[in-house]
Amino acid sequence: MDKIKKLIFVLIILIIIIIIILLNILRGSTEDYDGNSDQNISNEESFDESDLKLNNSEFSIVTNNSEYYAIKKIIDDFYEYSNIVYNENYLSQEGASYIDEELSDEDKQVYKKFILDMLADKYKEEFSVNESNLQNYVSNLLKNNYIIDSMYKSARANNIIIYLVYGQLGYTGDNYDFMVAVDLTSNAYEIYLNDYIKKYNYVEESIANLEIENDNIELNDNNKYVSKDYTAQEMAQEYLSNYKEILENDLEKAYDLLDNEYKEAKFEDYNEFQEYYNLRRAQIQGSTLQKYKISNKGSYTQYMCIDNYDNYYIFNAEGVMKYTVQLDEYTILPDEYIQAYEAATDEQKVQTNIDTFFKMINTKDYKAAYNVLDDTFKQNNFATLDEFKEYAQNNFFDNTTITNVIDLSKTGTYYACTIATASDTSDSAQTGEETFIVALGNGTDFTLSFTVK
Repeated sequence: MDKIKKLIFVLIILIIIIIIILLNILRGSTEDYDGNSDQNISNEESFDESDLKLNNSEFSIVTNNSEYYAIKKIIDDFYEYSNIVYNENYLSQEGASYIDEELSDEDKQVYKKFILDMLADKYKEEFSVNESNLQNYVSNLLKNNYIIDSMYKSARANNIIIYLVYGQLGYTGDNYDFMVAVDLTSNAYEIYLNDYIKKYNYVEESIANLEIENDNIELNDNNKYVSKDYTAQEMAQEYLSNYKEILENDLEKAYDLLDNEYKEAKFEDYNEFQEYYNLRRAQIQGSTLQKYKISNKGSYTQYMCIDNYDNYYIFNAEGVMKYTVQLDEYTILPDEYIQAYEAATDEQKVQTNIDTFFKMINTKDYKAAYNVLDDTFKQNNFATLDEFKEYAQNNFFDNTTITNVIDLSKTGTYYACTIATASDTSDSAQTGEETFIVALGNGTDFTLSFTVK
């Protein structure tokens, strides 16, 4: 009997372990955050140097958050040190990380040493870089911020990882690339600047044969490689912040980053996108991350970000910061939305459709809102999009939320729905009431009209 009891006990333990493993697997496929928790979660694996110890000279896009940001910090530090020494206005700029507005010559010498220690010996020898001419080699980085477009890595047999970073200088829009080599044995790194990459034509389209002859990189006081794990919340915030910065500095690039299917469905051309952003600029630049959902989609990771205005930004990333973006969730409906909508009651569908209409109004997407209006209603009240746009701007709140459904009834094939609305984006909270007539169509299609004031 004792043996049977022991066997049963062991089986129970094994079943519990299997259940725990299965739960963890299921939980790892999607992560949500509602802004009220301090979860330390990450959809992508934490940085693990053992993953990089591969004898594979081919370049692949960086997909690990911590690895990406370790290299980004190296570049950010190099940029900052260069500006501290050679940009006399840098320390007084908003966002600079130092309080003192003046540095002594001795202080500047310290930062020059930082810069020279970070640069690769091979680069300094080949371009004859020294303390006296250092400014010439970092001059392009002065008075600019650096925006990374893409990052690739290649693991070499000598335990050195090569990173190629392609990007642009934010205020000028000029392309500027870096190469960073990391020695996993000494835990040291070295930097090669844009002129080296251009000299050897290591552009994004032709990097397969890049060679680094170093057998090792010596560790000094200022080139230690340090990595840090990034939480899912931090990554969602990075994607939102990154795209906001691109919108502000390079609108054409922001347009190019739109998902192609989404772009074709929402905007006729770049000029329409430009007009759309100009209407939303203040709201977008003032937005903060409130909620997020991260989903593993196989070939890419999806970051669905929701801001403080309840607006959506959907990033589909094949690598870290290598993404396309959608600026709402209604132009191309997610599968999850369609499934939930099909399972809803007609009354729930009516409320969802009115909510979608206000999301279009809130994001200044007047064309989309105009397109869901009943045709007869449009002919009688708003013959043109411009007429509807003027009405919407004067009669709907800047950011409307539905606070309550006052009445919902059905007459024939139509639903009449009266709702209470509110907005708290102005100096004082506002409330209102709207009545809609909604007709449900096939699938997720619908049309509506409303009481014109």
